[in-house]
Amino acid sequence: MGEITEFDCRRVMQGSTVDELSRNRGAFEYAADTLAEHSVFPYSIWSNTNPFVRKVISGEIAYDSLPTDFQNDDDKCMLFHAQAEFVARHSGQPILCEALGAQACRLIDCPLFIEADQTRHQQPMCREWKLIFAKH
Repeated sequence: MGEITEFDCRRVMQGSTVDELSRNRGAFEYAADTLAEHSVFPYSIWSNTNPFVRKVISGEIAYDSLPTDFQNDDDKCMLFHAQAEFVARHSGQPILCEALGAQACRLIDCPLFIEADQTRHQQPMCREWKLIFAKH
């Protein structure tokens, strides 16, 4: 894992724009929106793009091999409580994955999935904030 370059940052920002344009907020609620609500300005805290996350989920690339912006990762981790609250609001609903096109989250079979535990967080979460829930 190396430090993210300016080129990598631009790639992520462009991909994040594509992800944003593909979101269907009429049908789904997105954990990524919770992340955005806590950002000082758009994309000041960001998740990896859906295509990269799909490659991680499929095992095509290792998550730890992706370039890293350490400050961004710290900021995402500091906001896990907000993601946990988002998941808790949807308790009992199937967890879906934005990166997989609203298919069921692979849960423990996904390298990005964080299981709920009684000591750190009460809800399952995604390291890249890709959890979504269908609106009723």
